[in-house]
Amino acid sequence: KQWYQRRVGLRPGALVAIDDDGFLNMVGASGSLSNAFGMMMWGMILDRIGTRYTFTCAFFFMGPLTISLHFTKWSKYGYLANLCSATFCTGIFTCIAPACQELFGGREISLKYAASLVALGFGCLVFFLLQLGEELLFGELAFLSMIGVPCMVASGLAFGTLSG
Repeated sequence: KQWYQRRVGLRPGALVAIDDDGFLNMVGASGSLSNAFGMMMWGMILDRIGTRYTFTCAFFFMGPLTISLHFTKWSKYGYLANLCSATFCTGIFTCIAPACQELFGGREISLKYAASLVALGFGCLVFFLLQLGEELLFGELAFLSMIGVPCMVASGLAFGTLSG
């Protein structure tokens, strides 16, 4: 927080709010509830319209929401609303198993599902390591874009490769 204040000279609402434990608790609880609700909703949507359109929609919305976190940080509650929307979209990861079954077949599905989760974990580790130098190397907007743009690419891949 101090680095940002020295470099830019401003105190955006989300950075000021980081000192507010009540707000941090509200962010954590709201994000968890949004993700849990997203898991239920994406599962129902998947059952209703199939994997192709479900994954396409989820990743299509997740990409811009992730990138726009940079622009909503100036408002505590705008940031909270955007974060809840993005965590709602991440509920799509509960639908990885049906997508693996559709793409790779039902034989040894548990092994294929485990491999996809290991790949997801590896991706999270890479982004964690990139985040350590985020402020010094490339800035917040570029970092969020490195997460958001692949989501939009995944949207196109989901539409092109999934059939149901």
